[in-house]
Amino acid sequence: MKYNRLIVGILVAGLLTAPVTPLSKNSTDIGSAFAEEQLSANSDPAKLKAKLAEIDRRISETPSAKLYGAKANVLAFLNLNSEALLAIDKAIELKPTDGKYYAYKGLLYSSKGDADKTITNIEKGKSLGYTDPEYLGILALAQTEVHDFKKALVNANAAIEMDKSCYPAWYARGRVRNYRKDFKNALPDLTQAIKLAQELSGPYTERAITWDGLGNKKNAIADREKASELKLKVKR
Repeated sequence: MKYNRLIVGILVAGLLTAPVTPLSKNSTDIGSAFAEEQLSANSDPAKLKAKLAEIDRRISETPSAKLYGAKANVLAFLNLNSEALLAIDKAIELKPTDGKYYAYKGLLYSSKGDADKTITNIEKGKSLGYTDPEYLGILALAQTEVHDFKKALVNANAAIEMDKSCYPAWYARGRVRNYRKDFKNALPDLTQAIKLAQELSGPYTERAITWDGLGNKKNAIADREKASELKLKVKR
């Protein structure tokens, strides 16, 4: 089951000091046990806590990787990252050949700003056959953080080919092209990233670098001002 765009609420302090995924309208949790309830990072905390209690009750009766995956997802929505990591480790322990749990663990590490562990875990999921485009995009972004631009470009291209709406992939490819001073091609990538996630500051900051490279100081200033405005909204 796909579980992309799930935990944007916990990613504010993550890679690039901003969420790497757009705001979730609704979600299916990775455990697939409660997908019909459309939980999200914006759900009422009381409802999330009630759901967590229900999941714990079910785990006490019949433990399963799906239930621990669901628990990790709800904990993530509640901004309880360390507890979410413990839960996802239990899911991996019970089903070590399922790549989606490793990929989700990588996403949790991205929220902590740990690029190396993000890469390690999403790559592990990929090696087990889990190649959801959103996660390939997040992998590509993490790889730009450690300046592994060759691999970042491969994963960003693969994600975009699979899903043209994959915001992290456009963002990652724009970052790679900026680093290579390919500003002409970075511009449409970052503009597309902004279209897909207008509420996030990172692509505006990155596109300001592109405008500088293209000699357009006016647009560079405008993008930096927009990025600052969006960062203030997050702090509030």
